[in-house]
Amino acid sequence: MSFQPLQDRVLVDPISVDNVTDAGIVLQYTETNKTPIVGVVVAVGPGRWSGEVFVTPNVKSGDKVTWGKFMGSHLLVDGKELLVMRESDIVGILT
Repeated sequence: MSFQPLQDRVLVDPISVDNVTDAGIVLQYTETNKTPIVGVVVAVGPGRWSGEVFVTPNVKSGDKVTWGKFMGSHLLVDGKELLVMRESDIVGILT
């Protein structure tokens, strides 16, 4: 199964949160702190109309992005859990 976002929606592959530091120290997190807020854009919708102006997305496939903690809807595509959200839910592109 494939998924193509519509309008200003973005499909993101969340990056897992690592609970071990580079020095090998295991960090204790609660389940709510394990929610990833960084991921890679997999697919982007074509954009949306705002009045008489067509607004194209600012993100593209392959961009590493971050978003608000409780944004997006979980979606299972080919056995992989992805997030679909509006582009406005994305806070920024990580470089």
